[in-house]
Amino acid sequence: YLLYGTRIGVSTMKKITIDCKNVSKTFSTHGYVQALKSITFSAHENEMILLMGPSGSGKTTLIQIIGGLLTQDTGECLVLDTHVNSPP
Repeated sequence: YLLYGTRIGVSTMKKITIDCKNVSKTFSTHGYVQALKSITFSAHENEMILLMGPSGSGKTTLIQIIGGLLTQDTGECLVLDTHVNSPP
């Protein structure tokens, strides 16, 4: 599965508002499906981000982890320097 991101007008001096490192998530409802595998992603203040990929590539899963609705299996996700959730 692929997860694509694009950056528009990034300045290296802007504060990182979303920072995900080595995030993985596997679902085990009907067999095992790895939705995310070691995703590292960051977004800077006032930056516009586009997540793009085919159906089932993990876009919604990543957004739900960033929003605190799902817990990742591995890695960490911070929003405004605060851990959103962490694996057990």
